[in-house]
Amino acid sequence: VEAEGAMQINERWDVHANLTWAKSEYDSFFFNFVAPIAGFSQMKGNSNARFPDWMGYIGSTYKAPFRGEWSWFLGGDVNYAGKTMVDESNLAFCKGFYTANAQVGLEKSGIRLEAFVKNLLDDNNWTACNRWTDFDRAPSLGQVAVFQGAVVTPQIPRQLGLRAIIRF
Repeated sequence: VEAEGAMQINERWDVHANLTWAKSEYDSFFFNFVAPIAGFSQMKGNSNARFPDWMGYIGSTYKAPFRGEWSWFLGGDVNYAGKTMVDESNLAFCKGFYTANAQVGLEKSGIRLEAFVKNLLDDNNWTACNRWTDFDRAPSLGQVAVFQGAVVTPQIPRQLGLRAIIRF
């Protein structure tokens, strides 16, 4: 289920948002890699890996005249990604996380000058995680399940920047 909407609060201020709920589970699925670790291989009732049940976004921008042809703007957004499972066994997961971004700047026809902050709150949760097999350590396919782990992707730290866009 997905809901998305936008609202023009007044002639200068807009808000837009979306929310997604995607609950999924296996009716029947045999996953042999996990049997040596967990003692089971049937994943019935487990969630799909690497996709959260909940995701969402809300953003807003305010624009107003500045001087001459120029106008100024201020904007921001908050993104949410919920808990994700590492693999089909659902034995490990990445926590859900929020990221916030902001920008302020000036613009006129064809030119946009912007200062921005990405990951404003300097969130350091993992953005992704998935099962990993160390094939370098496994001398035969029969031992592949023994050398399992999780690969995680770190959040990009807070970034400050300036951007100039010229359209012609």
